[in-house]
Order: sequence, then structure tokens, then C-alpha cells
Amino acid sequence: MDPLCHHMSTLVKNTQDDLELNDWLCANKLSLSINKTSLIVFSLKSLTDPINTEIHGIRINREPSIKFFGVYIDLTLSLGEHCKNAK
Repeated sequence: MDPLCHHMSTLVKNTQDDLELNDWLCANKLSLSINKTSLIVFSLKSLTDPINTEIHGIRINREPSIKFFGVYIDLTLSLGEHCKNAK
């Protein structure tokens, strides 16, 4: 198995395990806006394997960049997306 594929499989398993976070949030009377939640994988290599992650049956989409506190962060952490969107 390609080492990158092995790491992606491990990432998917860990992501699914981390979704127990939702149980923790509920236990602590907090909530997660699932519809606003995105998945981003930081890597210098091009990742083509799909990552299928769901919370309560709602698919979490993998995105090439996200906006976090007004800063656009892309998957290579280059801030190129932020500079492109700067006004």
C-alpha cells in the first residue's frame, strides 16, 4: 500500500473517532453547527483520495480553503487564498 494512502486511511479513521467530539459537546451543553463545518487537510502533496466524513448522517465536505476568523487558510498554509480575497 502506498504510504500516502495508508496515512489517508489512518486520517479517515482518526477523523471518525474524533467525531465523538459531538457527544462531548452535547454532554457539556454545547452545540456544533454541522452545516457550517468543513474539513481541510493540510498537505504539501496533492491528495486525491476522497474523505467521507459524516456527523449524524450529514456529510462534512472537504474544502481547499476555509475562512477562519476572517483569514482564508488554504491546504498548503500559503495564505495565497487570503491574499487573493484581500480587499
